Amino acid sequence: MFDAAAAANLIASLKIMGLGMGGIFAVMLIIMGVVALLGRFGADEEEPSGKSQG
Repeated sequence: MFDAAAAANLIASLKIMGLGMGGIFAVMLIIMGVVALLGRFGADEEEPSGKSQG
């Protein structure tokens, strides 16, 4: 059913797919880290609300 060339192509495609999934996971971790840092350092500043207090 599968010959050696098909098996080699399958292994190569699985390696490429694994690299792509690893890259997506790495980017997700980077984005989560940036958002956490922005939340930590941006929380000290108070933003003016658009509502009038009078």
